[in-house]
Amino acid sequence: MRICIFDAGAIGDYLSVGLVQANYAVSLVAQGDHLNAIQRNRLTLFSGDRETHATVIASDDPTDLAEQDFFICSLRAH
Repeated sequence: MRICIFDAGAIGDYLSVGLVQANYAVSLVAQGDHLNAIQRNRLTLFSGDRETHATVIASDDPTDLAEQDFFICSLRAH
């Protein structure tokens, strides 16, 4: 199953790492410096003294991504 997470920030990144660990193909829609960091370094989740890495496909343009089966919108609401 291919899962795309829109507006990947802290929550989207956290979900992404867990989904990759569960063997899902994960794509992220992110922007700016955050997108550049994901593309250069993968995702890294720090939890206590553990560090977990996840490789995902990331873009600022959803049309760059393959067809997806499921979408998660992880926008913040104020």
